Amino acid sequence: MGTPGFGYSSNRIRLKELPMYRLTLLVISALMTVGFVYPAQAQSAEQSYNQGARAYRAQDMTTARDHFRRACDLGHGRGCYNYGVISYQGLVGGEPDLEHARWLYDKACQFDHVAGCFNLARMAFNGQGGAVDFAVARTGFEASCNAGIANGCNGFAVMLEQAQGGPADKPRARSLYQQACNAGEAPACENLAKFDAGPVTAESLRAGLEAFDADRFGEAMRLLRPHAEGGESAAQYAVGFMYAYGQSVSRDYLAAADWLTRSAEQGYEHAQDLIVLITPNIAQARYIDHIDRYGPDASSLQSFSFDVAQYCTLRGPNCTALRARENQWRRDHNARAEAANMARIWSLYGSGQNDEQFWSQARARSECLRRVARSTEAQTRGRQQWRYVNNC
Repeated sequence: MGTPGFGYSSNRIRLKELPMYRLTLLVISALMTVGFVYPAQAQSAEQSYNQGARAYRAQDMTTARDHFRRACDLGHGRGCYNYGVISYQGLVGGEPDLEHARWLYDKACQFDHVAGCFNLARMAFNGQGGAVDFAVARTGFEASCNAGIANGCNGFAVMLEQAQGGPADKPRARSLYQQACNAGEAPACENLAKFDAGPVTAESLRAGLEAFDADRFGEAMRLLRPHAEGGESAAQYAVGFMYAYGQSVSRDYLAAADWLTRSAEQGYEHAQDLIVLITPNIAQARYIDHIDRYGPDASSLQSFSFDVAQYCTLRGPNCTALRARENQWRRDHNARAEAANMARIWSLYGSGQNDEQFWSQARARSECLRRVARSTEAQTRGRQQWRYVNNC
């Protein structure tokens, strides 16, 4: 997508996989299907979906997939969508199945689940799991935009502006950029600025650099961003600087690193110096981004806790949620350990006894051990000459 030189590039649509934990925020209806669904079938589908959601929260992906698959087969849009997410991310078996995920998102969209329409559009636009299909992408972005997904509005606006998958409609494209930007979609704000900046010229580059030198950062970003995308090293440095220091945009060290690296690779010394200066911040931002994308190391409770502690120390935005997951895992771990210990105690001491006899002996054994400990301590400290001896 896009043309060489100062044209628009495909990164104008930054489309992310919508994770399952965000789904409920985007759902218009719990179960919207195509055609008639018998009440018993709908009830069974919802039950399977709920079982899948519980298994997913328990990190049992195989069981979650099986329940979501059954829900999908019964016409449950969210079930198809979540099954698609599992296939897309390779959560069962470890290998993503993009073709199957695209088919499942299509099915979810047919059941009017708008998050499925969005992800189908994203995959069709990028040619994931099949051929590029701008017509499908445009339809999916439009449906998701109409349902309130800001990123869908941004994607639909790009396709309207560039006449992809249908005729151009630039006034509507600008309106949708503004709508998505107002909803907090940063790429839409950037696209709106580029739309309003008009054609890229030598005069706009000069004016942008003058605005940057005069600390008029909002104007500088609007004028220089298209030049930066076109490969102008001074503009790339300026854009990277503004991201690094949060001037006219939210501070974003990863975006800063991207632009500064492009400029530095062309030999721009100011960019090289600034990269060295902010390298520690870039490393921290990459760590936070990694945890946000893939989660803490779940191979063990200790590894998970370490990652969460580091993430929270660096003030990651999802610290509270990760702390809650860590605490729940710790409680579950302790409960399992306690149950295992009680099972071992019962196997050693409880054979042939009823509960009352077992607990009576357990209390007596505990009192015996405390008595031995107290008398041993008293003898050691010289408070008495004897100590209580018993193997309890």
